[in-house]
Amino acid sequence: MKDTEIPSSSSAGPHPSVSASGLLIHSNLPDIRLERFYCFRSSLQRLQYAGSQLPPSSSPCRNCEKKRVKCICESVATQVGQMPAFSLPEAEKVRAQLDQVRQRLSSIEIAEWKRHTNATDVMKRVLPTIREKVKDSMGFAPELVINSWAKLYEILAQTPALPPLPSCLSSQGFLDSHGARTPAGPCIKSVHLCECPGGFIAATNHFIKTKTKGALGHLWRAVSLSPYHEGGNPSELLDDDVLYRQTEDLWLTGYDETGDIVKKRNIEFIWNHTSREPRTRDNPAPFGLADLVTADGSFDVQFAPHLQEELTAPLVFAEVVCMLGLLNIRGTGIVKMYGLLSHQSISILAILSMCFNHVVLAKPSMSRPGNSELYAVCLEFVGIRSSFLSVLSRLVDSVQDVLGKQGKTIIPKNWLPEEFLQECVEGARFFASHQIQQIDRNLGLFRQLDQAALQRCLQRQREKATEFLRRNKIEPINFQDRIVKDVHFMTDWAKNPFTNSTRRATRRRVQGTLEDRERYHSLFEALHSARRRQWEAAARRIDGDSGGERRGRTGGRLIPFVKPEAAVEAVCAFDEAQRRSAEETAQNGEGAVERTDSLAEYLELLPRSGDRNDGEEPQGERDSSTPGVVVSKRLPFWLNHFGRHLKPRRSVSSKSRGDSDTRNSGSDLLSFFAGISGHSQASDECASASAEAPGAEDPDAEREEAEHEEEEGEEEKEQRERWTKELSKGLHRKDYLRSKSRWITPALAIRPFAVRLSRFADDQFMALLMEKRLRLPFVLPYLPSDYLVSEGDHSPPSPVAARCLSLPSSFTVDLALALLRLCPASPPSVASERAALRGRQQRLDAWRGRLAQRYPSGYLELSSLPETEGDALHSGDREAGERQGAGVLQDLFLRAEVQLRGSLLLNGVSSRDDGEAEVDSRGGSSSADPPPFFDDFSDWGVDAETDGRQRRCEAAVGKQTGEKGVSHLDLLGEFERGTKSAELIQKFTSKCLSAVGLVYADVTRLEQTDSQHASQRQTSFPLSPSSPSSFFELREGCEVERAFMEIAEAEMRSGVLLVGQMLEAMTVLESNGDLILRLHSVYMRFTASLLLLLSSAFSNAAFFAPASLPSWRNQRFFLGYSLRPIEAGETKKILGAVWDALVDLQSKRNREEDERQSREGSSGANGRNARNDDAPAWTVSQCLPSKLFTSLVPSTWLCQWNDFFLLAQIRDVDRRLKLFAAARRVLSEKDCPSPSLSTAARCSEANEDAEERMQKRRRCDEMAPVMQASKQQTPETEKTSEMRRAAPDEKGALEEQIASALFLRTREKREKIVVRFLEKLGVGDFLLPEASPFRQLLSRPASQKTQRHTPDAEAAQSETTKIEEEPQKKASKPWEHLLTEAAESADRAWGNVTFLSLESICQAAVGEGLQRENEASFWRSA
Repeated sequence: MKDTEIPSSSSAGPHPSVSASGLLIHSNLPDIRLERFYCFRSSLQRLQYAGSQLPPSSSPCRNCEKKRVKCICESVATQVGQMPAFSLPEAEKVRAQLDQVRQRLSSIEIAEWKRHTNATDVMKRVLPTIREKVKDSMGFAPELVINSWAKLYEILAQTPALPPLPSCLSSQGFLDSHGARTPAGPCIKSVHLCECPGGFIAATNHFIKTKTKGALGHLWRAVSLSPYHEGGNPSELLDDDVLYRQTEDLWLTGYDETGDIVKKRNIEFIWNHTSREPRTRDNPAPFGLADLVTADGSFDVQFAPHLQEELTAPLVFAEVVCMLGLLNIRGTGIVKMYGLLSHQSISILAILSMCFNHVVLAKPSMSRPGNSELYAVCLEFVGIRSSFLSVLSRLVDSVQDVLGKQGKTIIPKNWLPEEFLQECVEGARFFASHQIQQIDRNLGLFRQLDQAALQRCLQRQREKATEFLRRNKIEPINFQDRIVKDVHFMTDWAKNPFTNSTRRATRRRVQGTLEDRERYHSLFEALHSARRRQWEAAARRIDGDSGGERRGRTGGRLIPFVKPEAAVEAVCAFDEAQRRSAEETAQNGEGAVERTDSLAEYLELLPRSGDRNDGEEPQGERDSSTPGVVVSKRLPFWLNHFGRHLKPRRSVSSKSRGDSDTRNSGSDLLSFFAGISGHSQASDECASASAEAPGAEDPDAEREEAEHEEEEGEEEKEQRERWTKELSKGLHRKDYLRSKSRWITPALAIRPFAVRLSRFADDQFMALLMEKRLRLPFVLPYLPSDYLVSEGDHSPPSPVAARCLSLPSSFTVDLALALLRLCPASPPSVASERAALRGRQQRLDAWRGRLAQRYPSGYLELSSLPETEGDALHSGDREAGERQGAGVLQDLFLRAEVQLRGSLLLNGVSSRDDGEAEVDSRGGSSSADPPPFFDDFSDWGVDAETDGRQRRCEAAVGKQTGEKGVSHLDLLGEFERGTKSAELIQKFTSKCLSAVGLVYADVTRLEQTDSQHASQRQTSFPLSPSSPSSFFELREGCEVERAFMEIAEAEMRSGVLLVGQMLEAMTVLESNGDLILRLHSVYMRFTASLLLLLSSAFSNAAFFAPASLPSWRNQRFFLGYSLRPIEAGETKKILGAVWDALVDLQSKRNREEDERQSREGSSGANGRNARNDDAPAWTVSQCLPSKLFTSLVPSTWLCQWNDFFLLAQIRDVDRRLKLFAAARRVLSEKDCPSPSLSTAARCSEANEDAEERMQKRRRCDEMAPVMQASKQQTPETEKTSEMRRAAPDEKGALEEQIASALFLRTREKREKIVVRFLEKLGVGDFLLPEASPFRQLLSRPASQKTQRHTPDAEAAQSETTKIEEEPQKKASKPWEHLLTEAAESADRAWGNVTFLSLESICQAAVGEGLQRENEASFWRSA
């Protein structure tokens, strides 16, 4: 018997007639049961074959001749997208009426308007009612019931979008055509474009399984902008990933991993993986053509609601083109559109009418009646000619320019009959009238709703919800028929129905009136345009100066850190350059400068500067965690909606070593979530006590922890265990080695200026920080951490013995603070000079013993500092290299007199081959003569015990250096040569044979190396946005250091080095070993997933930002405590796979570059250095499945940390800009000098400074007779010079005013500030040995001051100390007063050690929401 086919909805009646213009006129329309819809009676499908509007080609092509059809290829190629735009007078009248009503909404706050429309929305109770009344046997509601779910379900239920599924099951022809003979059985195939968060997928699946009782399967694919891609536009991207992260393998993100459908290559990628997917041995059942294609694309156009139709037209056109290449014959397409009033929408409707039997415009009841949203339901796909589809697909890339700048239309007007245009106008008028009516109704009720009216609305909402369920026959489905068959997923969704995994709510948009939204949008776009211009200008300067950067690496603009001595000169030069630029701009008649608003005024994230009057308390709440900082009352919800405050778990380091070994012997990862430090001083003391006595146990602490274990609920444990189990299963199954694994995902690399989003940080914080950094020409020093960089990092090179007498470098201080977190020392408590020496010695001895006990196998330092032999670096860079030649960790142990064996491996760029590098063991034994500075301290008396310990430590270091030296392994060179991970590990083990207990890895030195090799002009600052060719350049030698302006650039550039060093660390670390990793930001998925993977290999993991680390460096520490060998082995395998993937991608790029050069005939002289910057650069976008790096516990850890760090950076840059503005204000008032800085005042001030210096020198002479003999004329000489400067010229007075505004200090004061800063951090005793001359600057005990000074001397000393330690308070202007307050406040950058423990975040990741009074518990300071 012949199988019967399922008839279409229009085939039961008479056939359509043909009008005089060639239109098909349907007399029988499909059965549509929606409340608001418009069905086109005409169809343009004859235009493709027999229409008179399309003239035939002059010479038919072979394909058309073969098919014996009319050839229209020439007309399509020459007219589609080439004809001028048109408009319809009737449609323009409708637009004018609609715009007139919209204009009344412009002055209303959008947040207030949304609250009002929510109250009057009669469909508001539909979704809660579905969740309450439609539940399966397990008590679960339908999955992902959101607004889009209800809209599509209504369309499927009230239109013939899908054939009658119950009757289809009895048709063998239908079953065979839908895969009845495949292992999966018969199923409906659907593709969903622009789908996130996934409501259409869930609605389609629920509808199919409801109508067929699970007998018919559902096979689907989805496309959407990747919710994790860092280059997405926040205003266009909907990053809700609740379904994406669970079904990542079924989502297509295109050729470039962005998921952007408005790109031809991405559309072809989608076709090749669905409708054109070949049948292979690995893929015996390709997806094929789809029965249903939906497109729900849109983006935020609140800045221009009247242009929504025009702005979204390119996206809708791309969706239609992609849909036409996916559909099966007689399939259905559903496309979201906005209005029908423009030629863009008419062209899109014409394309749909050519390819479908019926086009129905529908407005679902769940779609807000006050907006322009429509759905084009296209029934019975009849096909499209390949030539037509080819032309349309080629137009996708340029459609935005074609429709916008060029003023062209897609389909020429002369192709469209008048009957079709008239129907377009009728449909537009129908929906516009309903929209106008609804807006008028809401405006009439605005701010006039009383209690009775609200009650009536509530009753109406209940009735509509019940009617919606009855009319659409929504029923539950079996649990096994769901898309995500996971009980935890449904349980979490039932408790917290958020569609975003990390933010757990919808993105907070910029509110306000239309003017506010317009201004914010212009500022946001201008910000990213300026970022692009500055980066590209700096990259061109590199290429122009050096003919292409080595290794093909191109860098953006660098922000220099100016020397304190050159700060005044730099400010004056910059101000003068900007004045000249402004004068040239005015002479050229380029107009006035635009207003300089800030994004902060619209984001409401930070207090607005300048809003506070003198003596007036700002409106808002004072942040208890940051004194002196006022935060807005309306805090961002993503900072305070996580969990409740729980009692923190005691640090693992406070337990005995034997207990740690016992616990770490297991294979689970539960201890990964325990915090390692940063709780309170009591816990640190407990940790110190237990570390001193490894066998002892603290019964009180054990009992307290046991009580906390009992109080911990099952929900908290489940949140911790679920992530660890998921990761452990994937590691043991080796899912990362599968061919189609999403663990290691290759993608096209993006430029640093294109980074707009981060899954692990707030994009508004990132935008605000970038806006402020764009305005910062250079960094001016004013914090102790800045002085530590200027005075410690760049002191003259010296031998190892003399180096310990100088100030420590900032890297040494940072490392000391990080090491104290892993292995804490007892806090100092002294009351006299003798007790101070004894207490320091006892503290150091205890810490040395603790280090020797914890790291008996020694240490290994992995540095990215390059080799400094010969001309590899400039002279200044060689000094820095010689200073750090012995290694940062070795320098720390030399200063603390710790005898711990170790080695140094330089992973930086080597200027020689490995053989020469191994022969030369430069290490720390520099042959340079000590500078004259150390001659003053050569004869200082040191006790015999200290001298002997110092000599033994130096001998141990010298012995080790002589035996092993400094090894070299150029990781970047091995990467360029294509060395795979197995060979790389073999080379590494040949240089580091034994396992160690501590590894210190530093990938941040690569940034310094890149900036040192970069051109001096790369640090130039654009003087005017209107003249990008005008730049300001610092005089050579003025800067101390450089940092990339783009906050993620250093992180992106050090990715390969990070993987290599992590692989080395996992290879050499022994069981229970510790890792200290110094790295850049953690905004990219690549870095974040690597760190989460690395965290799984340790019992504890945490981020750490010491107070000595300047925020402009954008660096931090990752601390790993107690390595777990089983997880470390699996982690090492994944790191090896990541390294191999990166090597393969680099080889692919090299092959593509070689092919390009061979095609272009490039000579070998240019080589690989002449790399094409436009060529695609492949990289790895992530190293874990999205389900793992977006899980609540680890993602919250990263998000909270990054948001805190971004806020700290914003505050820091804001203060530096205020300093800069203060200095420039002095320059603007130079013609009217301030009376407070008169000559007499300056003379008095100079006398006070001279007396202060003399008093300080006398105190130094009492402790150093040798120095007194060599410097006996210094006080008189200094006083003479100060008196000579007492009546300076005008230029000198101006420089003094600028220096005062910048809070600049002399070198002696800077050194004292650094020493006191180290003392405040608790590392002064460790880093300043007894022989160091800077120990005299430490604060003395009170008893010592009483014994050694008379009352007169005490008064003089008190006055001198007051002058030295207190900031200058002679400023009377408000801005100076504010800066003084900021300097005096206990800011994080001044000394509060910030430590965010993973355990506290883990335990607070669930629950009711963090209260305001408990917020400070997350940001603990030691």
